[in-house]
Parts: sequence; C-alpha cells; structure tokens
Amino acid sequence: MHKKIVLYGQSDHDNFGDSLIYLEYINLLKRIAPEIEPMIYGCSNIFSDRLVNENASFGIIPLGAPLPSDVLAHIFVPGGYFGCPDLTDIMWQKNWAKKNIISHAIRSSLSAPAPRLIHGVEFGPRLKPIVFGKIKSLLMSTNKKRIYSRNSGSSDYANKNLGVSPNTLPDFILGCSIEPPKEALFELGIHATGKVFGNNIFAKNFRKCLLQSILKRDLNKVCIFSDQKIKPEHTPAIFATTELLEAHGINVQTRNYEGISETLKTISECKTVITTKLHVGVCAIVYKNKSICFSSHPKLYRFYKDNGLVERIESYFLSTNHRKITKILQTLDADWEEYSNQQLIKNLNSTGNEYLKSLSDFLNGIAHETRTP
Repeated sequence: MHKKIVLYGQSDHDNFGDSLIYLEYINLLKRIAPEIEPMIYGCSNIFSDRLVNENASFGIIPLGAPLPSDVLAHIFVPGGYFGCPDLTDIMWQKNWAKKNIISHAIRSSLSAPAPRLIHGVEFGPRLKPIVFGKIKSLLMSTNKKRIYSRNSGSSDYANKNLGVSPNTLPDFILGCSIEPPKEALFELGIHATGKVFGNNIFAKNFRKCLLQSILKRDLNKVCIFSDQKIKPEHTPAIFATTELLEAHGINVQTRNYEGISETLKTISECKTVITTKLHVGVCAIVYKNKSICFSSHPKLYRFYKDNGLVERIESYFLSTNHRKITKILQTLDADWEEYSNQQLIKNLNSTGNEYLKSLSDFLNGIAHETRTP
C-alpha cells in the first residue's frame, strides 16, 4: 500500500525554479522510500504539465480540497515562498491571505494531524503582519528540529523574528543530481527575462550595458534562452538584439522553453550565464559554469553571499552602467578556478547528502513514531 505525503510549495505557476525543485524532490523521495506516493497540493495544470513531461509520478490535491484520511506526513518543499512580499502590490498581504497557495497550504497542513517537515525554505526579510502571523502559527506547531531554512539570512530572520532557530541548509538545487554538463558551445548565455527584454527604460538600459560588454570582448557565440515560453512582448527586443550582434559577426542562437531537461541542457552549454533570477544561475553553477546575477531581491543576495559569490551579484536598479559592465566583463574573463571558492565547492559537494540525510531522518523518525504505542 502506498503511503501518501503531501508536498506544499509554489506549485501554481509557470516557474522553472519551482518546477525543478518539485521534480528533484519527488526523485529524492522515491530514492529514499519508493513506496511513498507524493501528493502535490494545489498543483496547476501548467505546473503539472512541466513535471509530467519529465516523467514524474505524483498525485494532486486541488486547492482547498480536504486531505485524504491516510496522509502520512506534510512536507513544505524547498523554495522562497516564506520570503518577502511583492512590494509593488499595496494589497499584497490581503490578497495573500485570501487567495495565495501558501496561505491555503498552511491552513491545509494545520487541519490534519500528521508530522510536518519544513525543508529548506526562505524566511523574511520583510513579512507583513497578516502573513507573518500565519507563518509563525505554522512554525509554532512544527517540531523545531524539523524546520530548515535555505540560507543563513533566513535563519537569522527566523531566529530574531519568528521564535525558531532553523537548521541551515544550502539551496536545494545546488545538490541536484542533474545530467553531466554538455560541451560548452556558447561563451555567453543571456537569460531572456522581462528585466532584460522588456519594453521599459530599465530593460532598455540593461540591454545597452549588455551589448557594450559583449562587443568589448569580441565574443563568437551567444545564446539567448528562456526558462518559460518567451512572451510576445519580449520578442521585438530579442530580435533587435540578435540583429545588432549578428551585424558585428557574432553567431546568436535563440532557444525558447522546451521543457526542464532542454533548459538544463542549454544552461550547461553556456560558459557564462547572465540572469536576473535565482535558479537559472544556480543551475549554471552546478554545471561549473559562471553566473552573474542582476537583481535587487534579498533572496538572491542571500544565495550568492552564502556561497562566497557576493562579487557576482549586482543591484539591477541601483548600480551604475559602468558597474554593470565591469561586473559582466570580470565574470566573462574569469575561469572556473578564479570564479569559485572553497565555500562554494563545499556546498556543491555536500548539499545533496545534507538533504538526503535530513529527509531520511524525518521519514525514519515518523516511521518510529507510528510503530511506538
């Protein structure tokens, strides 16, 4: 008989990082306990399709539906969903309480008396009162030894503000057993996000810095790729950038999203990746390719800081054009030995085993609790 474990996380949207996390976490569960039946809470069709296309096996519990009576455990999978709010939405916390999948997930998990693991998540740094209260209620009802954050900044925030001292793990994706790297075909991979190819003053300025950097280094092959279907509104800027680079004799390939495995293959083929998001950069590093990130989001800074890579993340909004260009050139010029450091190598070598052990300990612990009268 299969044992059902409910998996909670950000499983309701079109996101490469979250779908890769779920895919790898299901694989990890199956590796430890093949009899487990993972049940994804609130899984949307587009999210489910991403996983099914990678041959993942799982069940779905619709958002708001009652849980099965034979649930063995609840697991909040690795992810950034207990982090800071969307600061552009003044109604964010009220909408979160009513509609957000994580708000529903907390209520669902608290409704069923089963052991709970919170396994490598982001905490803070700017949780608003309603959200803060719901997350704290979940933590207060969870065995404190079964709460893990995914970086030291999250642990510090939780310790100071949420009344718990999480065990600190590196980012889950750093330990993933993804396919060995392909031959590096491109000197540079440009992650096609809205911050790079949007039709606004910030994106246009960023493209200007990007083009100047590429032309300063006389690159031969560049890949523009996306981790989700390229949005139609980004196509004109991608086309214009491609034309300009090709006019300077640079070979440019554009790769649209064709699945998790294909995205990983593309990332593995780029010696350097420029991104404005988290897990595309993390995957590049797993392949021992270089990532340079431009973002003003705290969770990204926390990742790069914990891995000794603070020189490889730069503010998207606040840094000058000169600084952006300098950071891109420094990363292009570095080889892997110059880019990496002892802390990063340690995390690359140990993260998979740390998640394997902590999940195994949880499963063994609840098995013992079930047997003990």
